[in-house]
Amino acid sequence: MKKAALLLTLALFLGACAPKPKNLVLITMDTTRADRLGCYGYDAHTPHIDEVAREGSLFRRAFAVTPITGPSHASILTGMYPPFHQMRDNSKTILPDELVSLAEIFRAADYRTAAFVAAYPVIGKFGFSQGFDQFSDHFDAGLGEVFVTNLPSAGVSRRPGDVVAREFNAWLDSHHEQPFFVWVHFYDVHKPVDSPEDFISLFPDSPYDGEIAFMDDCIGSVLRGLQRHEIEDRTGVILVADHGEGLGDHGEETHALLSFNSTLNVPMILSIPWMEQANEISENVSIVDIAPTVVDAWKLGKKTSIPEFHGMSLLPLIKGEPSLGRRRLYFECFLPYFSFKWYPTRGIIDGSDKLIEGPQSSVWNLDEDFEEIREIRDPELRRRLENELLEFVPHLEEHRPPLRESSVSRETIEQLQALGYTASHTTTEPSELSPEELAQLPDPRSNLDVWEDYNDANNMARTGNWSKCIELCQKLLQNEPGNLSAILLLARAKTAIMDFSAADALYEKVLQHFRGPDALTQAALYYLRVQKTPAKAVECMDLLLAQWPTDVDAITLRAEAKLALGDAPSAEDGLRHALDIRPDALDALLQLGKLLDSGAGGHEEAGNLFNAAVEHHPFSPEAHFSLGVFELRQGRTGEALRHFTKASSYSRSGVFDQAHLALAMIARDQGDTSSERQYLEDLLRTTHDTGVHRQAKALLDELTHTSPRFPS
Repeated sequence: MKKAALLLTLALFLGACAPKPKNLVLITMDTTRADRLGCYGYDAHTPHIDEVAREGSLFRRAFAVTPITGPSHASILTGMYPPFHQMRDNSKTILPDELVSLAEIFRAADYRTAAFVAAYPVIGKFGFSQGFDQFSDHFDAGLGEVFVTNLPSAGVSRRPGDVVAREFNAWLDSHHEQPFFVWVHFYDVHKPVDSPEDFISLFPDSPYDGEIAFMDDCIGSVLRGLQRHEIEDRTGVILVADHGEGLGDHGEETHALLSFNSTLNVPMILSIPWMEQANEISENVSIVDIAPTVVDAWKLGKKTSIPEFHGMSLLPLIKGEPSLGRRRLYFECFLPYFSFKWYPTRGIIDGSDKLIEGPQSSVWNLDEDFEEIREIRDPELRRRLENELLEFVPHLEEHRPPLRESSVSRETIEQLQALGYTASHTTTEPSELSPEELAQLPDPRSNLDVWEDYNDANNMARTGNWSKCIELCQKLLQNEPGNLSAILLLARAKTAIMDFSAADALYEKVLQHFRGPDALTQAALYYLRVQKTPAKAVECMDLLLAQWPTDVDAITLRAEAKLALGDAPSAEDGLRHALDIRPDALDALLQLGKLLDSGAGGHEEAGNLFNAAVEHHPFSPEAHFSLGVFELRQGRTGEALRHFTKASSYSRSGVFDQAHLALAMIARDQGDTSSERQYLEDLLRTTHDTGVHRQAKALLDELTHTSPRFPS
């Protein structure tokens, strides 16, 4: 109620403002270190990022609030620290609806708002879609896959930057004449390495730098889109990373475990073309400063009309003022606690001093030692900073909204594990522990070997080295038999090598000792798609829904299991219930459409559902493919061709293969052998599916002798 009144006040106030609005493109660069970009002094291939830096303000000492994707993006979009928005780990909680995001502020000012995100931790179901007119967060899946594996060719948990940039440009073609705020998220720098070889080969000894080069090229595509429509002079561009990457510094290869500058110091560049700007700024700033700076620079309202941010407007620094005065910056890293129940790290930056609080707190002087090589042994300074932190955190928690816990459902456990993140190991908040209990938790720095073993196990799964993955999981479980993350990964590995007796035993252990949504979802998928025992999958989903009765993805998975049992009426009821809760739920729309289309008399509603899926998810290859199949069955070949073409252009894996086969068959039916040959040759060059490769090769061999075939 309070939020609605605030947004109404914003809309009335902003509607009276006369100046023509300027656009904003916010580009978040996942896992990107500042010291690996050309504009920060590194020998990199980043011409487009460097161009934005030359025209704008580059912040030398910008810090993330946490080295974890979801919580960090929540702070970028809201201007609030994690203790307030309460997203402390990926997927554990949902961004509270009471928070006012940048997208909501822009929409209240009559801007069109859109987001194109590249990875699962920031999808709409976790609250990131608040305020966006269009939110594109679909991920390409191979049709009929049992699990989303860690293999880059099979995973659906991320999508490449060129696909994200292409979607942005398609949206821009239709909306460039209206004032807009767009968020574009690139995830290519995050492991595993899977950018095009042309970019990776630029840095044969550093694939990380090659990934950055590819991301830069994708950013260039976004900038060219603005130039193509001649709106670059009235469009601001912000480039910022959510966190960095360890790259071996302090023993950390990746991120999300430690809180050193290798993962907390991030690139942050603001280009506002209509404004004179200082080119380089060395003051300590935080990513929570982005939202208040945008509100200030875009003149989106008076202070009384805008939420009170934790961050500060950086506009005075951008305009050349020397300093904002003394301020403290907060950071934390809670993933080790929620995943392994290790000590939850917090810290504070006060001028040149930085405290990393933990079982063995450490203090660093950032002016003299930004790489944090020489720890400051000053007990008095450490106590002062610890007291400042203790005083600061309650201030950050004041008036925070109620916690919205997430049931990690349907795809979440698969998606996050495919990205290398662990499954949630504990749901107890650190604040619920006594000081004595907290003091007993292991220090993350003392468990780097365990952390790297888990990362290595995930990497082995990504490359299909299941024997090594199994060996590492068993090693982890010898030290900690109750490590759910290792149990679930081991179960998936045993499934992959078809050791089903071992997988059965592991899943029985999971159901006996773990009733969390991640465990229940993976078990349900195993029983439904591997063991073909849908009744057991229904049992798992019933346990999950008893805890989270409105989880749309769990309801949808239960409906799929009911359909496998032959209970179509229950499946239909479940899917309709899912759509009552969330009318734009893609899986529910498509599954209900297919169910009705397969029966008598349901074709008209099925068509409405497929069209609704495309309307709500205009860049979803699955939605366009399903509508294409429906149109083909209705005899509307032209419409089918249009949707198969879109499905093919928006996809790179399973849907691309199926759409290309459909296009080849339509070309064959129309006697267009040249197009049919082109589609089949494209498939042979790009598919990773050996079955599809064989099918395309056979069709190509018998090109002039085959009757029309269509996908079912």
